Amino acid sequence: MHKHHSSSHVLQADFEHVAQQQQSLLSMIFPSQNSHRGNKDINSFDARGIAIYRNNLVATAQQALAISYPTVLTFIGDGLFNYACRKLLIMSPPKHGDWALWGEDFPSLLSEITQLSSYPFVGDLAKLDWLIQQTLRAKDSVVEQSSLQLLATHNIDKLFIELSPSMLCMTSRYPVMELYLSKEVNMPLAESQKATQQTISPQYLESAIEKLSESNLSQNVLIYRSDLKPEIRELSASEHYWLHLIRQGVSIGEALDLMSDDSYKDDFDFAQWFGLALKQNLITHLREE
Repeated sequence: MHKHHSSSHVLQADFEHVAQQQQSLLSMIFPSQNSHRGNKDINSFDARGIAIYRNNLVATAQQALAISYPTVLTFIGDGLFNYACRKLLIMSPPKHGDWALWGEDFPSLLSEITQLSSYPFVGDLAKLDWLIQQTLRAKDSVVEQSSLQLLATHNIDKLFIELSPSMLCMTSRYPVMELYLSKEVNMPLAESQKATQQTISPQYLESAIEKLSESNLSQNVLIYRSDLKPEIRELSASEHYWLHLIRQGVSIGEALDLMSDDSYKDDFDFAQWFGLALKQNLITHLREE
């Protein structure tokens, strides 16, 4: 036991040391206005070398965030996006070698940037972008067909639903689903052209603008992966509550009772939902208590 605690303390100390080194490196790469004076670390390095490293680091960070947050980039443009990227790089530097894992703090940072005050929805839109990336990276899963027979042989009060790890949900005060879908990708006509151009689709944008004018808007969005492709759809209040209960480990029978008690009975059909859940790969298997 003593050796285990000792090892933990050593590892913690190593992590803290690496974090300090990382912060020192970032301070050299992105110095504040007065940090050059008397800073021996900065003065000991070739300014041209630091400038080259800084430019490469920023370019890599911008490319990584552009992949993780394509919708945000479409809405706010390169200038504000790159500005926010640089701020994130200083505030929350990468902790992994894989750049795709970096950027989780981007949504909260965007919500705090004054220059983005005219885009109050951008933080939630970024959250949706990030969740879609997490869905893409989630472990593959298929429905365990044999477990479905439990519905016919067991009491539903003793049966539980295991949801797919690629299924995620979010709630927003803004019409993030319409804003996301308004980012239309137009494939070029010529086969020789490899680039794609992202534009704003008027159809979804008009719907988003209409919903933005609504007071007390609350939109529940389901993010899932079907046939290896990420999909999104809006959840009704009843389905959102149902998924909340299932995630909390409530049995099928008890969840249906709670749905009835909370006046969702008329809005929720379990058989219909179950068929859709199987089609959309929301379920991995059923299990008994």
